Amino acid sequence: MHVNIDRKSLVTALQACSAIIDAKPSLPILRNVKLLAQNDTLHLHSTNEQISLSLQYPGQVVREGEITTPANHLLALVKAQSVDRVDLIVPESEYDSPSELFIKGGKSKHQLKTMPAENFPLIHDPPHDMMSISASNFLTAIEKVEAAMSDSDARPFMQSICSDNGTLVATDGAKLAQFAFVLPDMLIPKKAIDRIKDFLAGFEQLQLAVSENRLYLKCADNLMSCHLLDQTQFPATWRTIIPEGVDRSAIVPKDALMDALKRIALVCGDKGMGVHFRLDKGLLRLESENPELGSGIEEIDITYDGRSMAIGISCANLRNLIAPWTCQALKFDFQPDDTWPIVIRPEKNEGPVYFGLAMPMRL
Repeated sequence: MHVNIDRKSLVTALQACSAIIDAKPSLPILRNVKLLAQNDTLHLHSTNEQISLSLQYPGQVVREGEITTPANHLLALVKAQSVDRVDLIVPESEYDSPSELFIKGGKSKHQLKTMPAENFPLIHDPPHDMMSISASNFLTAIEKVEAAMSDSDARPFMQSICSDNGTLVATDGAKLAQFAFVLPDMLIPKKAIDRIKDFLAGFEQLQLAVSENRLYLKCADNLMSCHLLDQTQFPATWRTIIPEGVDRSAIVPKDALMDALKRIALVCGDKGMGVHFRLDKGLLRLESENPELGSGIEEIDITYDGRSMAIGISCANLRNLIAPWTCQALKFDFQPDDTWPIVIRPEKNEGPVYFGLAMPMRL
C-alpha cells in the first residue's frame, strides 16, 4: 500500500476516528484504524463495536492495499509533520504478513507496527432505503434537548435522547426538553450523541435509517452507525408531566437571566443548590444562600402582572436548559399549584416547537 494525501485532511479524519476508540478496548485491534487505499481514495474505518465510522478522503494512490495501525499514534505522528502532504507506505514485499506502516513527510520518516486488515471487525452496511433530512436541523434539535439528559452512568436510558412519535426528548427526572422533529422512533445513547454531533458538523444534507437496533447516518460518502438502546426503558409517561394549561406567565430577558444565574452560581457552590425565584409585578428577584459561602441577590426587570409568588429552582438545571437557546426573551408558564413543573420556552417560538420543563425544588 502506498498513498500520498493532504496532511490536514488526514489529521481531520484521524481525529474523528480516534474519538470513536475506547480508552480500554476489549480487543487490541480495536485500538487501530483500518486504512484502505484504492481508486485514488483513502478509506478510514474505526469502531468500538457500539459505534462505527467510515470516512473517505481523496489521495494519490500509488499502490492499492489495506492495513490497520494504532489510530492515536498515527494521528500524533501525522499531526507533528511540518509538510503539506504525507505518504503512508506498507512495503509490498511484507504486505502478506503483519508488518510496518511507514509515515513519510519531507525528510521525516517514521514507522508503526500494524495488524492485518482481515482481522478488523466488519463494518455494518447501511440499509438501501434511507430518509433524507437536513443535517443542520438535526444537529440543532440535538443541541436543544441534550442539556436535559442525565449525567449519571447508572441510568443509561436517561443519559440518552429519545425520538418518540415526531418528538426528540431528553429528561433526567428534574428537567425535560423536547423539540418537534420527525425521525424513526429510537433511543440514542449519550456516547453516540457526542460522535453524531462531530459527524454532522459542516454538512447540510443527511441520509438516515434505523435497522436491527442500529442507527445509520450518511453524509456524502461518509458513514456512521451506532447501537441503539431499548426504547421501552425510557419513561413512557414523559408526556403526562407536561402541563396543559397556563395560570400565569412571565417574560424574562434571556441574556440578563443567564448573567444573573452565572453570578449567583458563584454563591450556590454545589451544582445541586437552588435559587429562590421571587416574582412581583415587573420584577424577578433571585436569592440564594449557602451556609458555607454566603448569599446573593439579583434583580431583573421582567414583564409580569400576576400575583406575587416564590418558587425554588435548581440554578444548574435552569442554566443548562436555556443556554443553547437562541432567543432574546424566555416565557415562563406557571400553574396554580406551584409544585407542578415550570414550562420554559422562547417568547417567540419561530420554526419547530421546542420547550423545556424545570421541576420546582424545596429550599
